[in-house]
Amino acid sequence: MTSPLVLATCTPGTSGSFVLIPTPTASQNGWGVPVLLAAYRQANPKYNCWLSANPWLKPVDWSSGIMCGAVNNGTCPSNSTIADDLTPFISSYGKPLTISLDLNTTKVASWDGFGTGLAWWGQMVGNSSFEALHTSLYYSTTPTISVNVVPTPAAAGLAAPAAYTTSVPGLGFNIVRYNIGGTGAKTDAPGVEQYSQRNATTGVESASFTPDEKTWWYLTPGFWIKNDSTAWDWSRDFNQRSLLKSIYNSNIPNVWIEFFSGAPMWWMTDANSSLGGNLLPNMTSLFPYYVAKVVNQSIADWKINVSSVEILNEPSGGWWNFPNAQEGMNVKNSTLRLQLLNSLRKSLNQTFNLKNVNISGCDENSPVYAIWNDLENVLATVDKFNIHSYNNNDALRGLLSSKVPPTKPFWQSEYGDGDQLGITLGYTIAHDINIMNIRAWMNWQVVDQGGWGAVFIVPGVNSTDPGRGQITKINPKYHIVGQYSRYIRPKDVILGSTDSSNTVVAFDGSKYKIIVGNYASQRPVTLNLTSIAVKRGVPYLTGPLLYSFTSPTNGSFSVTGSLNVTNNLVNFAADAFAVYSVIV
Repeated sequence: MTSPLVLATCTPGTSGSFVLIPTPTASQNGWGVPVLLAAYRQANPKYNCWLSANPWLKPVDWSSGIMCGAVNNGTCPSNSTIADDLTPFISSYGKPLTISLDLNTTKVASWDGFGTGLAWWGQMVGNSSFEALHTSLYYSTTPTISVNVVPTPAAAGLAAPAAYTTSVPGLGFNIVRYNIGGTGAKTDAPGVEQYSQRNATTGVESASFTPDEKTWWYLTPGFWIKNDSTAWDWSRDFNQRSLLKSIYNSNIPNVWIEFFSGAPMWWMTDANSSLGGNLLPNMTSLFPYYVAKVVNQSIADWKINVSSVEILNEPSGGWWNFPNAQEGMNVKNSTLRLQLLNSLRKSLNQTFNLKNVNISGCDENSPVYAIWNDLENVLATVDKFNIHSYNNNDALRGLLSSKVPPTKPFWQSEYGDGDQLGITLGYTIAHDINIMNIRAWMNWQVVDQGGWGAVFIVPGVNSTDPGRGQITKINPKYHIVGQYSRYIRPKDVILGSTDSSNTVVAFDGSKYKIIVGNYASQRPVTLNLTSIAVKRGVPYLTGPLLYSFTSPTNGSFSVTGSLNVTNNLVNFAADAFAVYSVIV
């Protein structure tokens, strides 16, 4: 079997970067570079691969291959390793897939929903003229939303493509994660942290950093100016709070507001910064008090009810060292983690009488960090267990699921990747639901740059920033997440199927929603719906059945149509790495 990709160049050492190029076999079989990128990302997730071609240029030139950069000090693969990795993908080419439903297996008794963190994009979109549009796009199920897209130049010196208007469906999110910031302001000097030596306009690191350049939007302002019980400024973080209010006031059914802290106030750490470091020993009570007070301020003054709060964000990874590019804090000591969780509960209950606000935790980076970091005591302490999904390992997903009691609410609370096609994200959603048996799934940033975002925008944080929040591109990733979030709705039951990893089956009491992720080559797919016919007490189901699909490698996004049913079988030709949502 010939691999459709070969290693072109490789930079050895800790960087481990390399380039993959298509073989003649690939083009002979119609495998384009976008499909091969998706296949390789799925087969070898430890590498961060992206397209070297510019996807904004039309027609796109894919001939230059795939650029990859290893993470976690990975090494360059050999051609034999590449071939082995891609064997499942190659062998699936044209091979029929039949999926039967297992209606007697309940994976999730009641689905809580989909959502996103605000944080960075909340700074950029909140209090802008585009705030209402973004609220509608992500937090409504409106079938058709008109969007004016104003593309940016593909590269310096090139003219920007013409603006155009398109229509997209709303994603139907119902969960919001508001970021409690720890960053100071330049008016807090002397002694305030130096945020970052990055110019907010140019993005360039500068040795001659000045306070005027402290407008980088990858930071969230905190409210407690200094260690003084009267030094609070509730006018801060206006942009993110504005977006939070816009979403909350849009009357979303089954809305869930979760507050989370990436880091304490800058003056609570040994680095004198929210951009990494450790909590000072005398701040173990003040930090939870700060988080609880912000929650109370939201409920009492902003009139926004908070369902849950998280105080620890990826605490055990060890990478939150100053100076970091974003807010974070190391809490590798398990005793301290439990102390902070218990102190937060005490502040919520005794200081603010917020006994109904759940505590979430510990939001470790991936299942492996949760499993090996005092999981039993964490589960006994938190009301809702959160995990991030930055390690694409099904064995660890399954192991973590086996350790979380079915009665404990279990969320995937943060995930993002640089694959703007959305294939890696869709694969992650399906496997997190089916193998970890989570009740909710969160994007880290639904709006972001560099392929991480479902939507690209004009950045900025100030009212004077021209076009701040203007949409410049809607990525295929937007439509991929919508194939799940628009159909798997709050309170749905998640059931089983013979395609136990990639097909998600949701039931709302009357309709079955079958989301087929064909994370493989193009092939014919058959849905065997006999079990539904038996459940409904009829010999045969009748059609046509409504369906929607997104095929990012073929440029088809949120296409709707109907499928016929013959002898309880539904047949369709599935594109490579396409997602199909069928309603029965």
